[in-house]
Amino acid sequence: MSSYSQIISDISHVSYLLQKAQVCYDLSPINTAIGRMTKFCGKDGLIGYSVDKLKFQITDIPRGTVPNNIEILELCLNIEINEKKLKEQEVQYPIKVDENLSYNFSLELDGWDKFAVCHYASWHLDFDKKDEKKVDFIHPVFHMTFGGNYLKKKIQEGNDFGHMLLLLSPRIPYPPMDLILGIDFVLRNFFKKSQIQGILENSQYQRAVKNSQYRLWRPYMLSLAHYWCGMKNCLGFCIDDGLEYEIMPYLMK
Repeated sequence: MSSYSQIISDISHVSYLLQKAQVCYDLSPINTAIGRMTKFCGKDGLIGYSVDKLKFQITDIPRGTVPNNIEILELCLNIEINEKKLKEQEVQYPIKVDENLSYNFSLELDGWDKFAVCHYASWHLDFDKKDEKKVDFIHPVFHMTFGGNYLKKKIQEGNDFGHMLLLLSPRIPYPPMDLILGIDFVLRNFFKKSQIQGILENSQYQRAVKNSQYRLWRPYMLSLAHYWCGMKNCLGFCIDDGLEYEIMPYLMK
């Protein structure tokens, strides 16, 4: 289990690598978060921080992007998290949310075409604990959804979204992410491997991602495994070697 100082150290190492690779415009949102974490984290058993508008510059537009004349693409990562320190044997929510504490995770994308017209997209990851008996549609506690407040705001500002249809469904189950896992998500989905290879192969980066996955994804995955194996007989299963990395390629070996 990572200590508070280890989490801060991991974030600092990842921030340095982003700066070195020049994939972010401005790292001050991370520096501000680190400063607040150093002063306040751990006093109430939580490690909490928020990062607003961590902006990535995507110079190589992903293949298949529509409109197909996008020339400049920017992505902003926003996150607010209050992480609990769980014991090794505890399988429960690793994030605390109440009337005073929130979990927010969103990706905001702006793409300018050759006519300098801006196009928008956004994704958000929610931690929204609902009583399934009281909702009209299935509502996984942690879920990823396209759209959200960013696109709603752009529509309210009068931007033309053509014939796009925005729905709250489906809410796709996805494990929780902190800042490090959010950065890894952005790098792996929006940057070519050749551009970020130096980051992905860095041992400190790999260790930072692995630490976050252990704290946040291990309880999530074990809770799902418990549905079938009850935490008792899984060792007797015949599992294809490497299957977990094919199913979830984000997992750090």
